[in-house]
Amino acid sequence: MRHVICALSILCGLSPAMQAADVTVVLDFEARHSERAAAVMELEAERLLADFGFSLEWRMLNRLAQGESFSRLAVVKLKGRCEMAPFLPASSEPPARLGLTYSVDGRVIPFSEVKCDEVRAALSLAHLAVNPEVREVLFGRALGRVMAHELLHVLNRSDRHTKEGVTQKYLSAARLTGDAID
Repeated sequence: MRHVICALSILCGLSPAMQAADVTVVLDFEARHSERAAAVMELEAERLLADFGFSLEWRMLNRLAQGESFSRLAVVKLKGRCEMAPFLPASSEPPARLGLTYSVDGRVIPFSEVKCDEVRAALSLAHLAVNPEVREVLFGRALGRVMAHELLHVLNRSDRHTKEGVTQKYLSAARLTGDAID
């Protein structure tokens, strides 16, 4: 039977649904979070990384089984409260860092942070809808774009930024929430 399955895989090719993800992203929420915003965050990061040829599998740190292993892994700590309430006023100081990816001895390692409180504060500069559900979706989109940015550092093993798109150093509130990032 095993030979038949192997032969079918070779002849028919593996369907995308059967292929393993390029990277497993393990999420570690520091505090409360919105399930809606988290789901939108994952979808947005998947969409953006697919444009770079990567596919993702999402896991929660607190749900990993002992002894599990992954061929390609990124661990992302989501700092602060990852929900739109309370809405934080914008700071008059320079824009805060929305996320970061760690490096050791100049080498990027697969550990990142997304700073939910800073993302929420950055969104206070955008003219968001009053509807709380829409605000959660836009917050999730913004988190997804910051997440994609940090994951690209990990996947490309680079701390470099570009002048356009999700890999630029600073993303404005409009780019964090707009229909397109470019």
